[in-house]
Amino acid sequence: MRYLKFLLLVTFIFSINSFAQESTTFKYVSPKPDSKLLSRETNIIFSLPEFINESSLTKQNLIKVTGSISGKHSGDLILSDDERTIVFNPANPFAAGETVTVILNPGIQTITGTAVEPLTFSFSITPLEEPIRLDPVERLGLGYTMEDLYSSQLPPETPALDSLPSDFPEITVGTVNNPAPGNIFVANIRFGNTNTDGFFMMILDSTGYPVKYKRSTPFPALDFDMQPNGLISYADISQLFMGYGFSQFKVMDTSFTVVDSFQCGNGYQADFHDFRLLPNGHALMIAYDPQPFDMSEIVPGGDPNAIVIGGIIQELDSDKNVVFQWRSWDYVDITDSYHELTGATVDYIHLNSVDLDNDGNILISSRHFSEVIKISRQTGEIIWRLGGKQNQFTFINENPDNAPNYFSFQHDARRIANGNLTLFDNGNQHSPPYSRGVEYELDEQNKTATLVWEYRHDPDVYGFATGSVQRLPNGNTVIGWGTASAGGAPVLTEVHPDKSVAYELFFPLELASYRAFKYPWVSGLPSASVTRYEVLEGNTYEFNDPGDTTAVKIKFNSFASILYNSVNVKLYDYAPNNPGFNERAPVIYPHRFVVTLSGIDSLNADIYFQLDHFPDIDNPNDIVVYERHNEGAGTFIPLTTTYNSNTNELKAASITDAGEFILGFPDVPVVPVTPVLVKPADGQIVNQELPLTLEWSSQGFAYEYHLQVSTDSNFTSLVVDETGLTELTYQMASLLPDQQYYWRARSMNESGYGDWSDAWSFTSAAPFITLTAPNGGETIRTDSSFAIKWNHNLMDSVKIELFRNGNFYSTIIDTLFSINGGYLWAFTDSIPSDTSYKVFVQSLSDNSLQDMSDASFTIEYIPVGVEQVAGLPENFKLEQNYPNPFNPSTRIRYSLPMASNITIKIYNSIGENVATLIDDYQSVGNYEVNWDAAYYASGIYFYSLEAIPSDGSQMYRSVKKMILLK
Repeated sequence: MRYLKFLLLVTFIFSINSFAQESTTFKYVSPKPDSKLLSRETNIIFSLPEFINESSLTKQNLIKVTGSISGKHSGDLILSDDERTIVFNPANPFAAGETVTVILNPGIQTITGTAVEPLTFSFSITPLEEPIRLDPVERLGLGYTMEDLYSSQLPPETPALDSLPSDFPEITVGTVNNPAPGNIFVANIRFGNTNTDGFFMMILDSTGYPVKYKRSTPFPALDFDMQPNGLISYADISQLFMGYGFSQFKVMDTSFTVVDSFQCGNGYQADFHDFRLLPNGHALMIAYDPQPFDMSEIVPGGDPNAIVIGGIIQELDSDKNVVFQWRSWDYVDITDSYHELTGATVDYIHLNSVDLDNDGNILISSRHFSEVIKISRQTGEIIWRLGGKQNQFTFINENPDNAPNYFSFQHDARRIANGNLTLFDNGNQHSPPYSRGVEYELDEQNKTATLVWEYRHDPDVYGFATGSVQRLPNGNTVIGWGTASAGGAPVLTEVHPDKSVAYELFFPLELASYRAFKYPWVSGLPSASVTRYEVLEGNTYEFNDPGDTTAVKIKFNSFASILYNSVNVKLYDYAPNNPGFNERAPVIYPHRFVVTLSGIDSLNADIYFQLDHFPDIDNPNDIVVYERHNEGAGTFIPLTTTYNSNTNELKAASITDAGEFILGFPDVPVVPVTPVLVKPADGQIVNQELPLTLEWSSQGFAYEYHLQVSTDSNFTSLVVDETGLTELTYQMASLLPDQQYYWRARSMNESGYGDWSDAWSFTSAAPFITLTAPNGGETIRTDSSFAIKWNHNLMDSVKIELFRNGNFYSTIIDTLFSINGGYLWAFTDSIPSDTSYKVFVQSLSDNSLQDMSDASFTIEYIPVGVEQVAGLPENFKLEQNYPNPFNPSTRIRYSLPMASNITIKIYNSIGENVATLIDDYQSVGNYEVNWDAAYYASGIYFYSLEAIPSDGSQMYRSVKKMILLK
């Protein structure tokens, strides 16, 4: 169960006491306890939401790391720059295939003196001595091999007449209709074997002419992009495999000089798909992790010697220590993939973008899941899943023809300034396929995704891979069409908010781009610079001129001046370079302000930041102003900050020197997320003779929970008022008879308690069962199904029987556990037509709890089976239901290559058979059957096909998962 999994993480599996004031526990551990297939060079990470006393890490024998083969490991124990994360870097790699045990002994303390609970856990190392290198032989969707795509036969470096290299691609500009200012950032890749243009990183002006370029060789420079601090980065590829590559990310200044480089840690090689240099100096990176895997244990026909490629997300701190690691092996199922799972190589998740969400958590895009996933940066747990087989959201305003995968095989999922989510929908699963840019408004509490904007090219274009969407400051949107441009589509299209085309740019045939962006250039120059001369004590000055707005004003309380003075303020729409912090690195907005004084010392001033000019800054009450005295170097110090909602300004008081200022917020959610009540359902009638278990969902990390149960809706007559609960359930041992109760819960973390959940109610009553359908007068046809329904408050199974003319006729189902009191009756026998039928339902534990239809109903026999679909199959097959997720009905198709006795059954998430759709003998053919789940609860269900061939050969059995989402 989800709450149990969450609790195990919080208590870290082994020997952890419940929450108490005098001790605390680590909230994130990597590797995840009991995880498998870890790199031989993995480090070990422990993280708290509180600051750690660094001196407590110097104690002897604080950590013991032992491999079952390699023995005891020494290493360095480091406190990361956030002062809450401890990293143990082993001195030597672990042995392949061994189990590693970690013992963290008592002794670690927080800066407040709170002891950290000891911890013991283990994990297993990959059986590989060296990482797998796959050969680049697989073909892509356009029919070109990876060798075709990336081969590079460079011509001599002789300049053409226009001074560009002779192999520089010819750039064509189409529409130009009032585009936003800025320059195009793009790098070309090759799809074909006739175009011989070289690979270049290009910064192009509006005419398509390069204002800056740099050749890349022998491979293209994928993920050529500008980072939030104004530096430029690209993936310098050393080896390419099918769908991914070994890379190092190079970071360049505005002259294209490499000033830094980044590589994944823990023995993984960085992949080229994405790289995010965070404003606080940390970096997010992606790695691909191929491992040997027996896929025959996962899917029928799976290769027992398959190579399965997992996905790795890492966060590196400013010293490039791995301080956070997320592995797909630990959190998602291989069968969630739309990739072919029976091949020799299974790239099941295929991560292609990673970004920091506005709340400090992580967003990732999985191409082969058709899914965007949000990950908690505090615990590593998944917060939500959008799209794909495990979708948790209801889509609104979307195209119904694209259901259930409204977006598919997408790229470039980003949270934008207005809080919405943009992505490039490659559209591989649309019928017919087409690509588009989309923007969703997400309600993360109620799990809705509302399509508020989309752009489809006219005519439609289809890029089966790569692509990007970028929202510009003026509201325009730049769409990079990925592989579509290799066939003549634009490399990029810039559109106005009304979807009219502002700008288009084209490459020659067979050339495409990985992503395409527009940024101001030259990077590193201020977007505004304003100077005031001869400022006076006691006066306030705004540093805004027409067309040159820094959004800063300064009140000079006092200063010493030598005759003449001047004050300059520069605004840069980039994050700072080389940021340092004396606390946990905050989330920083991509704006920095530099104040320079001339002829002034002994300063005392108040500085104001006018937020009307920065629409990307939300929750201003949480924003802190940070300052360091030297631009580009040193430690940022938080200043006392206040927010004036009337003027929409931030104020930092009593600054004593000029310097560099930035705006950010603490990298920890300030208030815990409100929990969601799970059961009993709102308004449910429960059995007053049995103990009652209340259950709620955390919806995020919490230390503990506060539960209240009352006999009035104002919660003044409390019968339960429990704090300090660490589990997500609570059992009420006894209930008052015939009493209505109200209940609610809230979460607590280091910031205190959050908001109460919505209040739900339940009513106690003596055990009962009342049949409601069929209850007399109905006519039921045997070529359809019928929902038998009853009201009850039982917690045991029932049997359902059919009576005819007042006598027992047949058993409909002999054992059924149904919380909601419903059973879908699928007619599998030739029940004769008659008007004297009744249904009887009875508890199996108490024969006195029973009920029968009040009056007779009619069954009309129709001699028709399930729908047979044209064509003769060659193999047994059970297909994925459609739609999935579904509400309230779904179709299940299956194929029989020979006559067989078959059963199709539905099971709930705990393995109980809740419905039998077919139990019959059927001939060769393709079939389809419908399941109407109108009277079943939302959740995960499984459906199975068992077929016993008439020739006595081996039985075929297949089970698949589906989701009922109401």
